[in-house]
Amino acid sequence: MNVTPRLLNKAQAAAYCGLSEAAFPTLCNVRPIELGTRMLRYDVKQLDKWIDSLSPDANPPPIDWMQAYDDDVAEKRRAKEAKLALRKKKAERAAKPPATRS
Repeated sequence: MNVTPRLLNKAQAAAYCGLSEAAFPTLCNVRPIELGTRMLRYDVKQLDKWIDSLSPDANPPPIDWMQAYDDDVAEKRRAKEAKLALRKKKAERAAKPPATRS
């Protein structure tokens, strides 16, 4: 029976990713799982996620932070203007004399 291990040691994980053992810790940001005090293993599923994240198709386009900032400022300005208009309307209602009935 041939069993494929899910947890790999550093040499196996480097080979799985197609990297040298020396380059692996520098390039791969997957943290090993500690099994006991001195045994470290890399989860194949986490390695797969890391490899998938390297694909240009996996990364969304960068956020246009200036546009996002401008949108946020505009939204805050609209909210402030709406609040001031509401206060003005309440003040006008409060300043009007009560309607008299005849």
